[in-house]
Amino acid sequence: MAVIRKEQMGVFEEAALAGFERRLQEHVREAFPKHSGMLGEEGVARVVKCAMENARSHRITLEGGIQLYTDLTLLLGSGFATDPQIPWAGAILTSPDEENVRLDRLFDQTLAYLERVSGPANEHIDEAQRRVRQESTRELPPSAAGAFEEYVLGRLEWIWPQKYADAGPDALRTMVAAAIASAQQHNAATSRGVLTLVGLKYLLGHAVETDPQFLWVADALSGDPAADRRQRAERLFTAAISYLDKWCG
Repeated sequence: MAVIRKEQMGVFEEAALAGFERRLQEHVREAFPKHSGMLGEEGVARVVKCAMENARSHRITLEGGIQLYTDLTLLLGSGFATDPQIPWAGAILTSPDEENVRLDRLFDQTLAYLERVSGPANEHIDEAQRRVRQESTRELPPSAAGAFEEYVLGRLEWIWPQKYADAGPDALRTMVAAAIASAQQHNAATSRGVLTLVGLKYLLGHAVETDPQFLWVADALSGDPAADRRQRAERLFTAAISYLDKWCG
C-alpha cells in the first residue's frame, strides 16, 4: 500500500489551492468584465489573492463563500468588512454563527442593499457617477471645519441620495473624518484633496487608499515626496477624474 507523506500532502494542498485561485480569477473575468478590463491580468490576480486572504481572516473556508467574498470585494471595495457605510457586513462576518448561516445572510443583505442603493438596474449608482463628474467643475467651498463638514455632507446627499439615506449622516461623518485624517497623513489636506478622497471613499469604499483594485490612489498620494499639499491633492484629483472617465466612457 502506498503511503502519502506529510510533505506530499502539502504539495497536493498547494496545487489544489493554486487551481482554485485560477478558477476564481476566471470567474472574475467572466462575471466582472468591466472591472477586469480596468484591472488587467495582474490586477485580477492581485485582487483575488487579497480577497482570499481577507475571506480566510473572517473564517470563510468554503469555495462558494470565498467566491462570494471576492464578488463583494469588487462590488463594495476590499475593506467592505470594516466600512462604516455598510456596518451590517462586518456584523455578519464577525458573528458567531456557522459559516453557511453567515454566508446566506451576507448574500441576502447584499442583494437587498444593492437594490436599495445602486438600483435594480444600477440606475442610482450610474447617476451618482455622473454627478461626481459634474462636481469636478464646482467652485471649492471655504475650509472652516464645521462649515466644511456640513458642505461635504450636503454634496454627498446630492450626489447619491440613496446611499446617503442608507448609511446615515453619522456614519458618513465618520467616513469624512477618516478622509480628512488620511489627507493630512499623505500631505494632501487641501479642500480639493479632502473632497476628492471623500468622493473616492463614498463611491469605491472606505479603504480605497490601500485597495488593490485602485493602486493609482496610493500612487497619487505617495508619489514625488517633494510635492507640496496642493500638488499632491491636484495629482489625486486628476487621477480620480481619469479613472472615472475611463469607467463611465
